[in-house]
Amino acid sequence: TTTTTKTATLTATSTISTTSTTSTTTTSTTTTSISTTTGLPFIRDIIESQADFSIFAQLLSISATDSFLRTEQPEGTIFVPTNAAFDILGDAYVNDLFASRAEAQLFVRRYIVLGYGFQFRDSGFTPYLLNLLGEKLYLRGNDAEGFFVDGVHVDMVNVLAGNGFLHSIAMPLPSFYETTTSTETTSTSTST
Repeated sequence: TTTTTKTATLTATSTISTTSTTSTTTTSTTTTSISTTTGLPFIRDIIESQADFSIFAQLLSISATDSFLRTEQPEGTIFVPTNAAFDILGDAYVNDLFASRAEAQLFVRRYIVLGYGFQFRDSGFTPYLLNLLGEKLYLRGNDAEGFFVDGVHVDMVNVLAGNGFLHSIAMPLPSFYETTTSTETTSTSTST
């Protein structure tokens, strides 16, 4: 089977004039991969196009976990934390993610499901999905109450991409958040 990918290139040119008689021309190019099967942009390109996903987009690049999000196969599902979700984690923790490829990989893999393009429906969907770390992401909800992944409200559901579905969440997943922010409490008793 041969799969081809069409690439649409958007080029923007701007001219910046200085006080002297010279001018500088800057050209920036944005490449968007388009699925030849569906004609839709891939998951990674949708993430890059949304300012509210900019932190997660950077972590995908740092972690080198993003190449398969630009191809038609395997199909996938991603729960993208918005920039507000990173505010909850705090600057120090986010800076640590940016400083370590291994930590960035652990973080982003928690939000990605491969091999299954999951779409929320009012009824009849699977109770959980397995992320790239092998952890269960529990799903529930309906049109009336909204949809949830691991108890976190899904703000934007069922964004169809050329290689699956994208959903956004404004909080980190609890399975991740709890393991990175919990502290152990030890109690000691003495008898006399």
